[in-house]
Amino acid sequence: MSSAEIIVRVSALCLLCGYLFMRYVRRDRTEKENPVKWNGEVFDAKPLCAQMEQFRKNRPISPLAGAKETSRRRNVLKLMEKTVSQFLYFRHLRENTSESDT
Repeated sequence: MSSAEIIVRVSALCLLCGYLFMRYVRRDRTEKENPVKWNGEVFDAKPLCAQMEQFRKNRPISPLAGAKETSRRRNVLKLMEKTVSQFLYFRHLRENTSESDT
């Protein structure tokens, strides 16, 4: 490496470090100037509590509610497997593997 190339690289490094330092200082100043937006007010949860109680009353509590969804997924997967297995490529693949097993 020539001395000119070293000087250019060190200069670029100094410029990058200076830029990053300036951004850090600017961000640090803005955080100090803008206090936290928490103004000390208490969060009123009464409307949410009423909505949560209403939701709990209206939702289905059936123990089979999740089982229906699982069964539906299982049926969809079986249908997909059946459909894909009817493709010509997979039919030949199944026939070839059954022949090689015997």
